[in-house]
Amino acid sequence: MSTGNQNVSDRRETETAEAAHWDSVANRHREAFVARERQTTNDPLHDAHINAMGDIGDDLVLDLGCGMGLWATEYAAAGARVVALDVSSASVATTRERARRLGLEDRLLPVVASAHALPFRHRTFHAVSGHLILHHLDAETAGRELARILQPNGKAVFTENSARSGILMFARRFLCGRFGIPKWSTPDEYPLRKSDVVALTRPFATMEALYPKFDWFFLLNAKLFGFRNNRMNRLCGWLDRTIPAILPFLRRYAYYQVLILRR
Repeated sequence: MSTGNQNVSDRRETETAEAAHWDSVANRHREAFVARERQTTNDPLHDAHINAMGDIGDDLVLDLGCGMGLWATEYAAAGARVVALDVSSASVATTRERARRLGLEDRLLPVVASAHALPFRHRTFHAVSGHLILHHLDAETAGRELARILQPNGKAVFTENSARSGILMFARRFLCGRFGIPKWSTPDEYPLRKSDVVALTRPFATMEALYPKFDWFFLLNAKLFGFRNNRMNRLCGWLDRTIPAILPFLRRYAYYQVLILRR
């Protein structure tokens, strides 16, 4: 992700590569995601995002970077009118099939489009939601587009990653993809930097960041040990709960964050 320095040609090339990658993922896992039941979880990150969205009632909500439609169908089931947008046509097709299976197609409109040039009029949406999408985008352009399509007093809620932790970024750079350690990211993405957040939030009246879970050791355990050792699983879970409880200032260095932007 860049902060306004990526030219239009480079951005389109990146989007084409990202779309091809997520088309491949969607085609491999389409049946599983279409058949997957509605989300039920006590995950603090999930709960913080849902609480930040609030009562969406009959609101018009944009799910930006909808992926396989898990969140879009949740919002539709809660009564919202949802536009599910993604640059990946295969992901959008999966979302459409999932909505049809759940009987939500009347409340959900799937759209294939770029988040850098949203095909909507000014002040269209009451709310925008996204999960791990912003770090794929040009921050400055995305911020302007989000502010443009939101109604006055509208809000955007994003669950995102963060580059604040030097330890995790060191591991990402020098360990992931080597020594048998998996690399989950595409070549064109990088966790959100502070400068990205500043550029993204410039058009908004307020921004709030929440850090519901720490997950340092969860991620290290996933990468290094693949959750294969139960003792290690318990130890890492205990460390992720205990360290930020004792040293709460460390929460801001968590890998995941919830950003709440208000017009």
